[in-house]
Amino acid sequence: MSLQIDVPKDSLCAVLHGAHLYGTDTPASDFDFKGVFLPSFRDLLLERAPKQRTVLSAKKLEGSEKNAPGEAEFLQYSIKKFLDLACNGETVAIDMLHAPENAVLYSTWEWDRIVQSRSRFYTKNMKSLIGYAARQAHKYGVRGSRLYAAKEALAVLEEELHKTRSDTYVEERVVRLQELRDRLPIGEHAKIVTLEGTNGRMEEYYELCGKRLQFTAPINLYAQMLRSFISEYGDRSKQAEKNQGVDWKALSHAYRAAYQVLHILRDGGFEYPMPETDILRDIKAGNIPFVKVSEGLEELIAYVKDLSESSTLPEHVDGSFWEEFLEEVYARHYHSWWR
Repeated sequence: MSLQIDVPKDSLCAVLHGAHLYGTDTPASDFDFKGVFLPSFRDLLLERAPKQRTVLSAKKLEGSEKNAPGEAEFLQYSIKKFLDLACNGETVAIDMLHAPENAVLYSTWEWDRIVQSRSRFYTKNMKSLIGYAARQAHKYGVRGSRLYAAKEALAVLEEELHKTRSDTYVEERVVRLQELRDRLPIGEHAKIVTLEGTNGRMEEYYELCGKRLQFTAPINLYAQMLRSFISEYGDRSKQAEKNQGVDWKALSHAYRAAYQVLHILRDGGFEYPMPETDILRDIKAGNIPFVKVSEGLEELIAYVKDLSESSTLPEHVDGSFWEEFLEEVYARHYHSWWR
């Protein structure tokens, strides 16, 4: 690699990160490096050891907020912070653990041991990765079935509201959702659920497009909420048809996170660049119709969740293993302080 960075003496590793690691870089992509460092014993003892720090490279412009193409920023995590991130399945840690040899600029025995044991971070509940992808799917999803379910429910509410307003000889009264219980549409995105309420009692809710509506609430409130929901999705659908207003980079990250979990659950791991790199590049460049990308992400997440349910991986990371490893690292480096 032609770009060089200064690696502090207390570093345990320096790894290429971002688009250049994923294989989705363009001429406009900046360079991004991540690493792990070992805090000094004095800082640990005085409880002032930083959890992370940024090392500016020689080509980084002082005072600039963002790297220009060709510049580099080097963000490092303390070894304890990194292990916590990895145990929680955070994307940045998973990325670093799966960097190929040509993307590792510097490493020590500590980092090599962590990478060799990276499968110990694998669980059937990679919540951070799945959660990120799911949030993006929810944010960008424009599936017609959701919009249709919302429109169906709104039609029932508005019909009832129209009746109460047009009745001239009866004073307008408050209609609550419970009165329309038997008329509400039921389907993939509309159902009645029973959950424990704040008072500890079991209560029924009408769950519509992921939102829980209380049967005791006035329908005029929910009618307004659904109008806003439909308007928002309608605008998004129009934008989607023209591929406008879409954060393609965020969507490519969501797909990447979902593919990471897929390979961990199905194949026992992965290495960059992933087999789906061409797909990620096309998504990032906006070369695939938005509706297809959006629906594909939801299907991918559903598939990953199915894999998770049938996986034989442990439920949680064995934290004691990594605590013992951290103890070994500290003992090797700080033994002289006890003499």
